Amino acid sequence: MRKLSGFLFAVALLCGTPLVGAEQQTPPAKMKPLPVTEFYKHFEQIPVDKDLGELFGKRVYIGTAGNAENYNSLTLGWGATGILWSRPVAIVYIRENRFSYRYFENSPVYVLSWYSPQYAKAVYKIFGGRSGRDTDKEKLSGFTPVETPDGGVTYLQADKVVICKKLMRQRVPGEFMPQELQGRLNRDGLVHIQYTGEVLSVWKKKSPTAPMKSAKNEKTSPKSIYDCKIATGKGEILDLAEYRGKVILIVNTATGCGFTPQYAPIEQLYRTYRDRGLEILDIPCNQFGGQAPGTDEEIREFCTVHFNTTFRQMKKADVNGPNELPLYTWLKSQKGFQGFDEHKYKGLLEKKFAQDDPDWYKKPDIKWNFTKFVVDRQGNVAARFEPTADMAQVEECIKSRL
Repeated sequence: MRKLSGFLFAVALLCGTPLVGAEQQTPPAKMKPLPVTEFYKHFEQIPVDKDLGELFGKRVYIGTAGNAENYNSLTLGWGATGILWSRPVAIVYIRENRFSYRYFENSPVYVLSWYSPQYAKAVYKIFGGRSGRDTDKEKLSGFTPVETPDGGVTYLQADKVVICKKLMRQRVPGEFMPQELQGRLNRDGLVHIQYTGEVLSVWKKKSPTAPMKSAKNEKTSPKSIYDCKIATGKGEILDLAEYRGKVILIVNTATGCGFTPQYAPIEQLYRTYRDRGLEILDIPCNQFGGQAPGTDEEIREFCTVHFNTTFRQMKKADVNGPNELPLYTWLKSQKGFQGFDEHKYKGLLEKKFAQDDPDWYKKPDIKWNFTKFVVDRQGNVAARFEPTADMAQVEECIKSRL
């Protein structure tokens, strides 16, 4: 591990948009973190000095302070790592007007977590651009909080987690910053607080893109699609047994994705073939780059205004991981991933997944927004289409089964 050399290893960071005032405002209630046992299932402990120095400055990350009952998180992007008093340390900087400041002040432990590029939008825009004073960041991002072995909190979507015990804190006036950074990082003259923490442990995701099955999902994995029930965007429960004898197109959607324009041909499919027995299950999902951050009502309004959709929208849900819909547990068991089609995004997607996991292509999990499954009239999964598939192929598959 590199040794600390004053400010030389501090790298310019995105602290997020500062929000001043409203300090007495009660923050939104948070989801209770998964227990430590769940954390251990999906992460493995690695040597403290392994790749730690390479994380700072190359990727933004999230800092979380507090405990399972009361915590807050924000995006960070500058910091340092080194040795202090013969101990490995990680250093972060928080401005005094940040809502997270009081959590870092009062907590003996803080947790730093890094994420793969697919979560960059959520890390930047939600955890970096919104305040925990008035925003439920977990709801907007779809991130799942998890309690760490040392009593802190991180998120199951992280691929590396560093747990730190606070050793010291000190004020860093803006004038101590390099001159070339003054205008960008010290434009309002606010003081940063430097927190130095001993690195207690480092954890790495065992398999970043693998579906993580919970005991709940294993027990309720359906035998057929007609055993599934799913909540609609209006809060009703839809029993898929009602769709027996119909052809069903199932798609996980997002409103802020490069594939979002596919809403238009999907709507055209519905209008063309619904009288012949086609049903569409539109399942908004925020797991891929945080690209479906709105509420169910906001998503429905977006689709109606921009694409004039008339098919039923389901409640926003997970399609991978411990909270995935049982429907998706079943779908993925029937048709795994077979590769991306030729498309302008193919190379970008393959490069991203290869960086996260060398065995990504062997796993059946949903890779991105607008993955589609076609279920025939007998309840069999006839085909799986990745978002890169031509919609004409999807239409031909549906037509041949009506």
